[in-house]
Amino acid sequence: MGPFVLLVVLLAVSLWLASKHPGARIPIAVALLVRLGLLGVHHSFFRLIPGRGDAFRFYNTAVSFSQGGFWDAVSHFNISHSEGYSALIGAAMAVFGYSWFVPELLNIIMGVCCVYATFRLALNCNASVRHARAAALVVAVAPSIAQYSVVVLREMVVVLPFMLGLVALTGSKSHQSAVGVLLFSFWCVIASFFHGAIITGIVGLGAGLFVFQMFAARQPGQKGPSVGRVFLVFGVFLIAVFGISLTLGDSLNKVNSVDASSLVDSINTATSRAARGGAGYLQGYEVDGYGDIAGTAPLRMAYFFFSPMPWQVRKPSHLLGLLDVTIYLMCFYLLYRGFRANVLTPKMMVVAGVIATAALAYAFGTSNAGTAIRHRAKFGYALTAIAFAAHSQRKRKTTIAARAARTLRVPSQHMVGRQQLIRVI
Repeated sequence: MGPFVLLVVLLAVSLWLASKHPGARIPIAVALLVRLGLLGVHHSFFRLIPGRGDAFRFYNTAVSFSQGGFWDAVSHFNISHSEGYSALIGAAMAVFGYSWFVPELLNIIMGVCCVYATFRLALNCNASVRHARAAALVVAVAPSIAQYSVVVLREMVVVLPFMLGLVALTGSKSHQSAVGVLLFSFWCVIASFFHGAIITGIVGLGAGLFVFQMFAARQPGQKGPSVGRVFLVFGVFLIAVFGISLTLGDSLNKVNSVDASSLVDSINTATSRAARGGAGYLQGYEVDGYGDIAGTAPLRMAYFFFSPMPWQVRKPSHLLGLLDVTIYLMCFYLLYRGFRANVLTPKMMVVAGVIATAALAYAFGTSNAGTAIRHRAKFGYALTAIAFAAHSQRKRKTTIAARAARTLRVPSQHMVGRQQLIRVI
């Protein structure tokens, strides 16, 4: 009976979200159908790849937590630890019954909400309704993103508050007021309850504004910042990101038991643990100091968003990762073209700064293609939203320029009449 109630709640939430804006109806419907379809595949044909390992551990722990009832399950909640998610779904199972469908349907509800949040975020960043709908459709149908809305993993309890914070931050003038910043910080803290590294997204507020001032707010002919200034600020930025992440006890990739006292040793310990299995990359690739951290950051980010690289593919399951890579390549390409067209707005750059900051922390704690796919899915919704917003702005700018050119080339009928009259006189 419990899963049926949650299914009704899922349909009710989907209808409510679809009613909030006409442009969101198709993405919400597609997101619902895709996720329910994946749920059917997961239970009837074969288990989705992310649901074969940690999902069993989360579920079994939740069952044990729920044995004492709702409040006993809640009492096991542990901030920034995997048991926090198990306590959450354990409390849900104490109410709705013991079934795999309970946490899976809860994840689907949150996943559909994230699709709508993608639509809203794109609109807030000045995308047209058509391009905002396209962004929502991408995250609605992308298997690499949608599957985490189905399996019993904690991705959705991290992504949903993170997206709600970004939507609040980019609301009408909210990024210029304390209200928007406080709302974003609040939701970011909620997301960090389930994975502490996401708290570094708060640092991204300043990073995003800095990047906009340095790179996107230039007037035509204005020189960019010096190379030395860029590297100096980038180095301070890296130290701030990792310092906050380690101070809060969730060093990079949920490594809470690192005994090394130095930042460099902690990073090397995290990356060496993560570089395992056939999908591992950059094995033995250690850093020796802060200079190495700054120098290897671009390489780490490239592997984080674009692995598995072609030379990493060793089995059929790795081919699914290549499909995931095409989405991120498209997003970065659209952002690059938006940058070249000088159409990136402050809101887009603030969101980009938040994504880059949090992703940087995960990039240094991830040295496995499978783990990278899972963690970068946390940022797929927001990245797609700003990418299509940039594309929309560029298209709008091109259209306006084309109309202006046609107006200058083609004289009006009034001007043609005046020219003929002058000839007659």
